[in-house]
Amino acid sequence: MTNQVAQPASQTSANGLGTAPGPAAASSLPEWCPAWAERLGDAYLSGTSCVFLLHGNVRDLVPVAAPAADARAAADAWGTVPDFLAREMFGRWDVVLGYDVGKGLRPLAGADPARLRTMAQWLTERMGNAANWPRDPDQAIAAIDGLLERNLIDPPEQRKRIAVVLDYAQYLTPAGDAAAGARVESCHRLPQAGRIDAADLGQFVQCPPLLEVAAAEEGSDGRGPGRRTT
Repeated sequence: MTNQVAQPASQTSANGLGTAPGPAAASSLPEWCPAWAERLGDAYLSGTSCVFLLHGNVRDLVPVAAPAADARAAADAWGTVPDFLAREMFGRWDVVLGYDVGKGLRPLAGADPARLRTMAQWLTERMGNAANWPRDPDQAIAAIDGLLERNLIDPPEQRKRIAVVLDYAQYLTPAGDAAAGARVESCHRLPQAGRIDAADLGQFVQCPPLLEVAAAEEGSDGRGPGRRTT
């Protein structure tokens, strides 16, 4: 089992979820979205939490678009959980920033190249050339902290709606010798890989309460994760 942390980090009040225009987008997602996404959206919009631990079948495919009759379009209607978060859950947000220890920091914009360019341009202005963005967990988390702090002190009209997705969260603190473990735990306040729970991650992101959302409860009926077959 692997873990992902989704943290809507913007402080503005008009942050609707989903991509549908109009007032309904602030309170509902399309019917084809998995049920766990509805629970996440409801919890965020109600103010229950702004940090979510997604666990379970987070490596399975999930719907990222409405079902289609055409075979090619039907195949394109499924993607990864980060794809879904970037394209649908936070599809109207200014910046969706992803991080994992393998790929480092990167903007997540789904299949929208124009949105990707806009995100990349803004992030480059804040963090420099993408080739120099940190990959090391210590430096990457510090960069995310700095990005969010600077966004908070920007004039209200310049603030961006930012969501942060930490993929493979259990590997942010790899198991190692005692000295290495002490160093990582001091920086990230997390236990060894494979031993992460909601309380640990809540302390890590310093934004309690953290809400656990299981992404493995709905099965393969089109409402939940689709099992990867290739």
